Amino acid sequence: MPRPSRAPTQVRKPVKDVCTQQQLSELVAFVGSCDPIAAREELCESTLEEIAEDLPLSADELLALCRKNEIAALLGTETRIHADDYASLLAAAEVEISWRGAAGA
Repeated sequence: MPRPSRAPTQVRKPVKDVCTQQQLSELVAFVGSCDPIAAREELCESTLEEIAEDLPLSADELLALCRKNEIAALLGTETRIHADDYASLLAAAEVEISWRGAAGA
């Protein structure tokens, strides 16, 4: 079942402006109990913008590939995707790059 499309969350917007009080309480409880090293290892070290710097694709094009491949990117191009999705994104990017090369030949 396709996911409903939503506009990306504004990264610089305070959390209290986008969450209910209950959600804030749950977030604080989660963050307080989270192992910071394990949490950091769950995400890719680079944002989509930073990944795009090494590819002939823009950050917006990588974001479109994330959506196409159902890779969560809730913060738009400033997202650090889940580490398990990184290889899938790079594979999709390689396919996109090769299609462009074939179309331009």
